[in-house]
Amino acid sequence: MTDLVALQGMEAERALLGCVIEFGKKAWLQVAEFTDPDDFNTQNRAIYEAIAALDVEGLDLTYLTIGQQIERDGTTAATGGRMYLSELQTSHLCLPCDIASQLHPLREAAIKRRVGDVSLSLAADLESGTSTPAETIERHTDAVLRLTDAIHRGQRIAFPIAEVIPEVLDGYGEMMKLHEQGRSYAGIDSGFPGLNTTLNGFLPEEMTVLAARPSIGKTTLALQIVGHVAANSGKHVGMWSCEMSRGQLAGRLVQMTSGIDAEAFRKGRLGHVERGLMVSAAGALSELPLTIYETPGLTVPKFVAMAEQLRARHDVGLLVIDHLHRMDGPGSSSYERQSAISQGLRNYSLPTGSPHMLVLAQLSRKPEERPDKRPQLADLRDAGGIEQDAVNTLLLHRPGFYAEIRAAWKRKGDPVEQLISHAELIAGKTRFGPTGEMRLHWDVQRARFSSPAPTYLTEDVEI
Repeated sequence: MTDLVALQGMEAERALLGCVIEFGKKAWLQVAEFTDPDDFNTQNRAIYEAIAALDVEGLDLTYLTIGQQIERDGTTAATGGRMYLSELQTSHLCLPCDIASQLHPLREAAIKRRVGDVSLSLAADLESGTSTPAETIERHTDAVLRLTDAIHRGQRIAFPIAEVIPEVLDGYGEMMKLHEQGRSYAGIDSGFPGLNTTLNGFLPEEMTVLAARPSIGKTTLALQIVGHVAANSGKHVGMWSCEMSRGQLAGRLVQMTSGIDAEAFRKGRLGHVERGLMVSAAGALSELPLTIYETPGLTVPKFVAMAEQLRARHDVGLLVIDHLHRMDGPGSSSYERQSAISQGLRNYSLPTGSPHMLVLAQLSRKPEERPDKRPQLADLRDAGGIEQDAVNTLLLHRPGFYAEIRAAWKRKGDPVEQLISHAELIAGKTRFGPTGEMRLHWDVQRARFSSPAPTYLTEDVEI
C-alpha cells in the first residue's frame, strides 16, 4: 500500500469516528449503512465495534458512553482509551454532510490493506510447508472472492427506488423484443420448452436444484441440458462431476446425441449405420464450448476457484455440479456439511453477472414410502439448507421405475410400456414462475428424455 493511500484511509477512519462521537446516532446511521468493521484498522475497529454494541442496546452514542463501552470491552490499551476519543472528537472529525466524501478513501485503503493481509497469509502458508500449494490456494480462495466482490460492488447495498425502476423498465423492454422474435422466456434455452416457460429460461445469478432418487435420470437430464446449451446458446458450459468419470459423461453425451441404442453402445454391438452416427456425433461434440471437470471430493472453494478460472477464459452461461451429496465440506454431521455446501454455492451465485448454476441433488428415501412414489419438496429437507438456498427446485419422477407401480398398472390392464415411458419434472419451487409439473417422455431404448406428444398419458398413475 502506498503511503498516500494509507494516510488518506487513516484520516478517513478518524474523521468518521470523530463525527459519530460528536454528532451521535445521526452520524452513526450514515456511517454504519456503508461500512463494516473490516474497513477500519485494529485500533479504530475496536472503537467502531464499541459504537455498534451501544447502538444494538439502544443507548446514546456520546464521548462518555463510548468510553465506558471500551472499558467494558477491555480494549482501553488497544484503542488509546478516552484520550484518543477526545483527540478524534476535537481534531479529526468531519461534519455529517461530509461523510460520503470520506467513504472512497476509506474503502480504497481497506481493500488494499485486506489484499496485503491475504498475500502475507498466503505467503506464510506456502513458506511453512504444512500443505501443498494447491491446498493453500484453495484455503485462500474464499477471501480473494470476497475482496473481488467488494471491489466490483463498491460495497453498495442501498439503492433508491428511483434508480431501480429504470432497470425494471429496461428489463421489460428486452423481454418485449424477445417476444417479438417469437421467444416467451428471457434466459438461456434449456432444450425443454416446458422448463423454459416455468423458469423463464436459465437466468444469471440463479441456482436451480435438480433432485431425484438414484437411477431416475437426473444426470441424464442434466447432460441433455448441457449438450443443448453448449450447442445452441453461444455460451461456454462447465460441468463438475463428483461421481462419474469424464469418459462416462462424454460417452453418455455421444450416445444421446447420436440417438443410438444405449445398451448396444455400452456393449459394443452397434451396426454399421449406428457406428457412423456415433462418429458423427462425437465429431460434433468435440467442437462444443464445454469443459468437463472430474472432481471427486469437490469442495466449494475448489469449485469457485475453477469456475472463476473458466469465466476468465470464456463467456460462461451455465455451471453444472453432479452432485451435491458427493461434495465435501465443513461440519460434524451430514446435515451441517450439506448446509455449508449449499450456502457456499448460493453465495457464489449471488454476485452480479454470475452464470446460472444447475446443482444436482439426491432425495431422501421418503418417496419410496409413499404408494405413488411421488417426490415432494420436503424430501430435500434432509439435504441441509438446499431447499431454502435454491432459487428453483425441480424434482424428477419416473413412476414406471418402481415394480410396485408397474404391477398395479398391469392389474388395470393398461400397457406397461406406456407407464415406463412416462416421466414428470415437478417444479416444487420457482422464484417468479408457476409450480406444478411438466410431462416428459423417457425413451427406454435411447436412455434420454424428450418433451411428450400432446396426447401422451394424460391421466395420473393410480394404485
